[in-house]
Amino acid sequence: MSGREDDLDTLKEIISSNPNAIDTLRTIVGVTDKRMYLELSYIFNKHRKEKNSGINILGESIYLLRKHSVSYFKKLISNQTSEGKDVLNVVAKYLEDRGVISILNLLYKMNKDEVNALVDYLLLPKEIQQEETKKRGHGAEQALALVLYNIGVSFLPDQRHINPMSQDDQNVDKVTFELAPRDEEKTWSMDLIITRKQQLRVFIQGLIHSSDPGQYGVNKSGETVLVKAGLNKHNATIPIQKRIMGTC
Repeated sequence: MSGREDDLDTLKEIISSNPNAIDTLRTIVGVTDKRMYLELSYIFNKHRKEKNSGINILGESIYLLRKHSVSYFKKLISNQTSEGKDVLNVVAKYLEDRGVISILNLLYKMNKDEVNALVDYLLLPKEIQQEETKKRGHGAEQALALVLYNIGVSFLPDQRHINPMSQDDQNVDKVTFELAPRDEEKTWSMDLIITRKQQLRVFIQGLIHSSDPGQYGVNKSGETVLVKAGLNKHNATIPIQKRIMGTC
């Protein structure tokens, strides 16, 4: 690689020829899958299709922030459409801004054995460790979902007992406690919701998290208290009571 524009073009060629290379590239710059899809979702949401347009390059409203997985962006790139090229440009710029080209230039100067050792002993262990930590954080939710599934109780997301990280958490309106699009000011996020006759009956928030408790876990516990207060107010207006529970 030589020259900023040439380097960026080479990076695009690498991603275009093998979209799965995105996982290796993000790992090189220390970006997790979750962080990448959240940041890209925000970037694409604000990336207008045309100047002053209310539609972004994914064909969605810029006023409704939708989350998309990294796999979603890979698929668009692999389609080789004009939309895919737009996505490729944004993803490549995202990685470039995080220093991937500088690191690739350093790796280019190393021999194959040195690169393999770096990947095997430094990069992959961190990726695997983080994935295992995430699974442990969602283990309680999966265990509960498995019990519910085995006794015939319906719940959302409906695949939580198979893979606790395969579906997004459900969001409910803070006033009506009905399903609603995610909005930090107007909705609560639930890890599991028990339903009966298609009605939401029990809301469950997981209180086990892989993050530093001082950073996130305590906040989640405090949020559950707020949810309880809001649910008590909502229950006063309906004949069939709903409940909030926490897994820990």
